[in-house]
Amino acid sequence: MASRREQEWIGVTPRPRLKLLPLTKFRVEVMFAALRELAESMNRDFSDAELLSHAELVHRLSEGLPALLYCYLNWIYEAQWNGLDRLKDREQFDRLTKSYIEEQLISATGLCRSGDAPNEEERRALARTFQAMAPYRIFTQSHLRHHAQPGGALHGVLEDLNWTVDKLWDEVGKTDWLTRPLPQPWQEVHPPIRRLLCHHWYTSEASCAQAYRDAREFVQSWARAQTGSDQSVALVECLWHEAQVLSLSRASDMEEKLIALARELSLHIVPSDTYSQANLRSYAVTLMTQDEELEEAVDGMNGLFERLLATVRTPA
Repeated sequence: MASRREQEWIGVTPRPRLKLLPLTKFRVEVMFAALRELAESMNRDFSDAELLSHAELVHRLSEGLPALLYCYLNWIYEAQWNGLDRLKDREQFDRLTKSYIEEQLISATGLCRSGDAPNEEERRALARTFQAMAPYRIFTQSHLRHHAQPGGALHGVLEDLNWTVDKLWDEVGKTDWLTRPLPQPWQEVHPPIRRLLCHHWYTSEASCAQAYRDAREFVQSWARAQTGSDQSVALVECLWHEAQVLSLSRASDMEEKLIALARELSLHIVPSDTYSQANLRSYAVTLMTQDEELEEAVDGMNGLFERLLATVRTPA
């Protein structure tokens, strides 16, 4: 059963109770199967390697979102499979995704299908908030508070609506873009939607890199205020932000900078009565090994991910 109103089902069904599971995107294998079916229907002959390459491109650009898969398949059909490299162009990305993003995702009903839809002023405020949060994989009230300071992206939003950060946090929590269920107290935009919106709102590699750079600077300062296992979470987020910045800016010293940051962050982990420094470093390593996005960000550099793991585990 698929539902955006999971809380209303809890306690209604007889045992065994319904189990909350996150909605997922299409994987590359689904893209591959769809492209193979399309090619066969058009009497086009491609090797599995060629189709896989095309599937990976479409998957990356559409983020595996079902609504966008149709748009990309239709484009390929109309182009008769010619010039698929054009899909990488910014103009084509906007043409294929803008309508879905602006008319569906960022619409009042797209934001809150399961509850009362926001009015237009509230919708714009929520969209602006998600734009500010798009460079972050996780965010807390501290993140909102940082951007709500004078000169910050959310300062005017709160003033216009006479909202507090607490009120904004509550309204964000009612939207349907967030990962559910999420066992932690922070919030997390569903990753495919986050990546799509980041690409939409930050229109060049330079602007995207700057957004990630600003986010990393805040996250690193935020990390210093964390205690216990939250330090391990913050460490991984800092590394991911820096990996994004260095990858987008095509830094020649990416490995050197990431290793140095990993060492610095690991050395600054503070033990507590509950967890030793070694425990917290080990937990950070566990989080990293489960982090597909972080591994993908450094995938082009042979062995770098393993060296990052080793550095976090034993920084000295």
